[in-house]
Amino acid sequence: MADKKCKFCSMMIPSDAKVCPYCRKTLSSSKVVVWLIIIILLLFGYTCSRMNFADYSTPPSSTQVDRLKTVTLTPKGQKIKQKHPSWANDICNMVAKKEIRIGMTAGQVRAAWGKPYRINTSTGSYGEHEQWVMSEYGSDYCYFKNGILTSIQQSHR
Repeated sequence: MADKKCKFCSMMIPSDAKVCPYCRKTLSSSKVVVWLIIIILLLFGYTCSRMNFADYSTPPSSTQVDRLKTVTLTPKGQKIKQKHPSWANDICNMVAKKEIRIGMTAGQVRAAWGKPYRINTSTGSYGEHEQWVMSEYGSDYCYFKNGILTSIQQSHR
């Protein structure tokens, strides 16, 4: 039987030894470590796939809607509200100031920032995702999932 070097003390030991007879260190098999890593990664992947991540397409609760209706409209916000009576008052005020926030619809973002320069769309079993490139130079991006703004990316010069 062939001998091998102990990785701890560098003495020659039988290749089938589980413990070094010189330094008494346990010689672990690298195959066991690899399989443990694979199992851990599989369990992690399964757990992540089962998690219920926040979905921005969920409509607000009635208390949230009542709270938003109490916001006083600015004069410009009133003009927006006349065109879009179903929009909350704070959304109308933000659109009037050309501001956007996570949770707005694509129509609200378009009303606030205007028509995008380009729209990149991905559709799959997970739904529809859009990336709006807001200028020719690509300095501002809006990301939507199923028509709801989920992320904003802005470059600052």
